[in-house]
Amino acid sequence: MANQYLSLSLFVVLLSFFIILNGVSDFEEMKFQPVLNSIALTFADRQIEERLQPSSTPSEDLSVKEGNTLDKIRGLFNAHISGFEARTNRLGTIMVIRMPTPRFERAIFEPILESDLDEGFLPTLVSLIQTRDTEQPYRMDVMLNVSDTPADMLSNTPVDLGTHVAKIASFSERLEELGLEKKLVSIGLQKGQAGFVDLYFRRYEAFDPTGNLTGIKTNAEGAP
Repeated sequence: MANQYLSLSLFVVLLSFFIILNGVSDFEEMKFQPVLNSIALTFADRQIEERLQPSSTPSEDLSVKEGNTLDKIRGLFNAHISGFEARTNRLGTIMVIRMPTPRFERAIFEPILESDLDEGFLPTLVSLIQTRDTEQPYRMDVMLNVSDTPADMLSNTPVDLGTHVAKIASFSERLEELGLEKKLVSIGLQKGQAGFVDLYFRRYEAFDPTGNLTGIKTNAEGAP
């Protein structure tokens, strides 16, 4: 009986220690955000694939200057890049654009002339993501599709993995060079259709350790 009381006492002391530790601990957003992004993307991708649906409105009819922010982003891609697929979830709050990786590379690394600062593809894209027309900007998640899971590539083809990581990192660096805030862009690798890149656009939601995520829902039509 004495041993049982001793074990119970030790358990209560240990539990109290972790409760106190959790109570006085704090989150550092800069370190916590990448983990949160990874978890969010993992579960969001499944939901998006289930709920993404094509639109009855042809994407060619969209204009860079018409509609809400997602419409404008899709219109921008219409004007500068061919052969992409754009879809939104049922609520119209998330848009995914898939295209061949070389086409996206050419678009973002194309030299920017002084005359392109107002209407060029990349400056306009950065401006739309960081829109100040509403309370919150958008964020852009760039996911490079590879033929195998990153974990398996690390074991089997680490050189190829390094090449893909360097490529996806260059996308982020290029966007940041044009003034896109780091918190509004994330990059990653995912197993999928090799040679294609998926661009996720959604409202930026600042991390709140209390569990309250702020965000505004928007309405958008998908594209085939």
